[in-house]
Amino acid sequence: MSRSSVRTAHAATVAACLATNAWAAAALPAPRAETKPLTVLVAFEPIDQTSNSLPRRLLAEASIAKAIDAPATVVGNRTLRDGAIAIRSGEYDALWVPSNLAVSASKEPAYEIVGFDGRMTRMVLVGVAGVAKIEDARRRTLYLPQEDSSASVVGIALLSDHGIRPTDFVSVFTSGSYEVGTFSIGHKFIAATVLPEPLAKAYLASNPSAGQILETSPPVPGQVLVVRKSLSPTLKKQLAVWAASQASVQSLTPATPEAFKYITGLGHYTPEEVSGVQKVTAAEVAALAKSGVQLVDVRSAAEYQVKHIPSAQLVSYEELSPRFIGADIRNDGFDIAKLAAFKKVVMYCNGPECWKSFKAVQQAKASGQFEAVYWFRGGMPEWEKSGMPTSGLANNVASVKE
Repeated sequence: MSRSSVRTAHAATVAACLATNAWAAAALPAPRAETKPLTVLVAFEPIDQTSNSLPRRLLAEASIAKAIDAPATVVGNRTLRDGAIAIRSGEYDALWVPSNLAVSASKEPAYEIVGFDGRMTRMVLVGVAGVAKIEDARRRTLYLPQEDSSASVVGIALLSDHGIRPTDFVSVFTSGSYEVGTFSIGHKFIAATVLPEPLAKAYLASNPSAGQILETSPPVPGQVLVVRKSLSPTLKKQLAVWAASQASVQSLTPATPEAFKYITGLGHYTPEEVSGVQKVTAAEVAALAKSGVQLVDVRSAAEYQVKHIPSAQLVSYEELSPRFIGADIRNDGFDIAKLAAFKKVVMYCNGPECWKSFKAVQQAKASGQFEAVYWFRGGMPEWEKSGMPTSGLANNVASVKE
C-alpha cells in the first residue's frame, strides 16, 4: 500500500471517531463520585523535561481527584515509547498525550478523542551549516527527539517525502529532548534534526550561523485528551474541564477531522512482507492454531495480561533498536530458546504499527530452529476486528457506568 493510500485510509477511520465527540465544549454537570478509581496516563513531547517528575504527577493526581470528586492515579512516562505501549494495552481510563499517541489510541476500540489544547504547531527539519537541502544530510548523522514523539513521526515523514530513509544516515540518535537537538546543531555534532517551528526559529534567530530550516510540515495538534468510551458522560466532561485547566485554556478545542488530518496519515508502519516468512490473516492464524502451530505473543507482559489470543505463549520482545527498515536488531532482547519445543510458530503484536513481531520473525527465521515461521502482521487489532475470541483481564473488567 502506498504512503498516500495509507494516510487516506487511516485519516478516514479516525475522522469517523473525531466527528462524534462534543465533550470539549459541553457544560460541566454537577460533580458526582465514580465507583472506580481513575487511572490517567500523562505524557508530553520531550521539550518538557519536568513533564513526569514526581511532584508534577502528585499535583495532577490531586487536581484530577478534585475535578471528578473521586480518587485518581496518574502515571507519567519520560519515554514516549512506553506511552505508546500503554495505549495499546488499554490499561488506562484516560490519556493526556501528544497528538500522534492520541491518534493511535483512537484506533483502539476502547478509546475516543475528546478534544485538544487548541495549539497547532508546524514541525521543521533543521540542517546544520553547510547542509543546504535535505539530500545533503545523507550519510551523515540524524537526531530525532524520541521515536514516538510527534516531531519524530513528522520528521521521518518529511524525509520519506524526499525518498530518504533513516538507514541512509550513518547514525541516528532517537532519545533525549529538543534542547539536545539545538545543542547538537550548534556544535555541529549532527547534520539534521526535527524541531517545532517556533523553537527552531527562535534558536536560529539567536544563532544565525548554526544552520537553516530545510523543510516545514503542515500543523499538528498539541496535547490531546483521550478517554475510555465506557466512562460515564459526567466523568468525560469533568476530565475535559480538567485538561483545559492544564492547558491554560477556557475549554478544549473539538478534535475535528481536519485538524488531525495530517498527523493521522503518518502512522509509522512496518513493511508489508518479510523475506522467507509467510504473512497470515486472522482466519489463517485460527486454522494454524487448531492444527497445532504455536502462537507467540511478543508484546509486553502487561499487554498480554489485558488481552491476548487464546493458546498464545508470551515471549516478550525487548525492542531496543529504532523502528525502521534495516535497523540493527542484534542487541534487542528476544529469548527464542523458550520456543525450542516448537517446530512451527506464528508471531504477532499490535498490528502494522507495531514493529516487535516484524523484528521477532526476522530473528526467528535467522535462528534456523523452526520448520516454518508465520507473521501475523495484523496482530491484535485484526484479530478483534475479525470477531475472534480473546483471553485476559479485558474480558472481566466491568465498565464504569453512569
